[in-house]
Amino acid sequence: MSSQQQQQPPQPTQPTLQATYTNQTTTSAPFTLTTPLSPPTSSDQAQKTAYLSRLRGAVVSLQDQINHELTARMEEDKAREAAEAAAADNGSGGGGSGKGKGKKGGKKAVVVDEEKEEENYGEEVQEEDD
Repeated sequence: MSSQQQQQPPQPTQPTLQATYTNQTTTSAPFTLTTPLSPPTSSDQAQKTAYLSRLRGAVVSLQDQINHELTARMEEDKAREAAEAAAADNGSGGGGSGKGKGKKGGKKAVVVDEEKEEENYGEEVQEEDD
């Protein structure tokens, strides 16, 4: 019976749509998302159209999953940065005269454009001169 198993052609693998996100500038681990696709069963127009519709839906689904993952990572990064900033603030104020470096005097106010942060997350962004 083993000779019959050797004669069978290998099962073709099912096509998939795969997206892998890696970022050289952060410590976040890369992630890969895969969505199986079923190819058209025949070459008629209706089958091809249905396949392209499924493919488009799979792309949109992967984009949503990627956005969700990146948003979660961005929130983790922001929480970590806030914790580090709080630790730095707590560690730097130990025993001075209290003049000049109070809560209002020593810290710069930083305004963050949340939409721009999210749009450019994981990208190296060149600051533009206004």
